Amino acid sequence: MIEQLIFGGIYNQNNNSDLSYTKDYGITIKFHQKKQLDEIRYKMNITCSKKAGSLTWEVTLNKTALYVNNKIPDFLKPRLDLKFGTGVLYPITVMVSPFGTIKNITGTSYSSIIDRFKYFKEKTLQENSGDAILNYLNTLEKGINTQKKLIDYLMYDWFWALYFNPIYNNTTKELLLPLRANVSAVFYEGKIEEKIYLSYYNTRQRIFSGKVSNTYFEKYSSTKRQNAAITLCYDFDPTNGVITNISSDQVILENQNILQNIEVSIDQLSKNEN
Repeated sequence: MIEQLIFGGIYNQNNNSDLSYTKDYGITIKFHQKKQLDEIRYKMNITCSKKAGSLTWEVTLNKTALYVNNKIPDFLKPRLDLKFGTGVLYPITVMVSPFGTIKNITGTSYSSIIDRFKYFKEKTLQENSGDAILNYLNTLEKGINTQKKLIDYLMYDWFWALYFNPIYNNTTKELLLPLRANVSAVFYEGKIEEKIYLSYYNTRQRIFSGKVSNTYFEKYSSTKRQNAAITLCYDFDPTNGVITNISSDQVILENQNILQNIEVSIDQLSKNEN
């Protein structure tokens, strides 16, 4: 019989023990759009811990080594985006349910993020001036002025969207995932399947194949001929149930022509790769 998976590992190992572990993941996101390929790479350090008798995990994340097309951005706004998206928002600590969904950001962590943003805003205004910069900073500030807004913002990141979702719930029929940049996430309808046998790589695998409902695209004349689909593959360590790899392949089509293809690879790093 296959042991039940929950966030953080195998249920029987998690239930009655204090547990803590740290993992490093390398993330690659490839955006294929209008005959152009853009690639984002970064690392995510994750520490997960829980108390005996509880299935809620405390997860601390730190995002580093962010590169766009293999370099640090040259222009001001992308460079500020990078500083905000690493030095301000991270480290961050969240509480996570057994099904993998975020319950909240810890109060201490959220307060630290707000303090780091205040410093970031002050330093940026010391080095730059003008309405454009001020409007940019004010927009960022509004986007994180509540925990809910900050969580919603972070879920635009493909790592967050894939790592924190209810892939562990066998009854799940839809997953909330990104569609396009700067567009709210949408539900992909499908089903979760777990392979009975270990994969070629000696991992347990869960697969999700889903499509966005046609009614979503039919609401607008500019998208009524479009459709979107996604295929996810999760690899779990067979001994403890911790995620080792995630792959995602999302495609948006219009009249069978590819408008957008986003490929995401999340790979657990060995000590030599850190």
